[in-house]
Amino acid sequence: MNKLILNLGFVLLFLNTMMGLLLSNYASFNWMAADAVILINVGLTYEVSRSNRRDGFKLSLSMLYSFLTLVMLLLAILSPSRLQDNYYLIGIVVILFIEFALWAVTGRMRMINSNNK
Repeated sequence: MNKLILNLGFVLLFLNTMMGLLLSNYASFNWMAADAVILINVGLTYEVSRSNRRDGFKLSLSMLYSFLTLVMLLLAILSPSRLQDNYYLIGIVVILFIEFALWAVTGRMRMINSNNK
């Protein structure tokens, strides 16, 4: 599963970068933001899949991260090509915070459950 996540992430990253280089109306800011979203989410999903979390947490986080990755990719592609007053970018940062918080909470749940036994 880990190799599949990394290979799929590499393919998505390659396709997005090629589209960014080949399409003139795909702004550099947007394809670099989409590449960053892909890299971060592939890293998070890979970390979840190789962690010692319970299978239910792994499955639900992987599915949630996949859905949120699609949402973040849409935000990155549709965002204006500027940093200032970019609400799409703020949405990406908020979703990233939620993903990292869920990752941390599920890791903490593992420690709480093991201490109660």
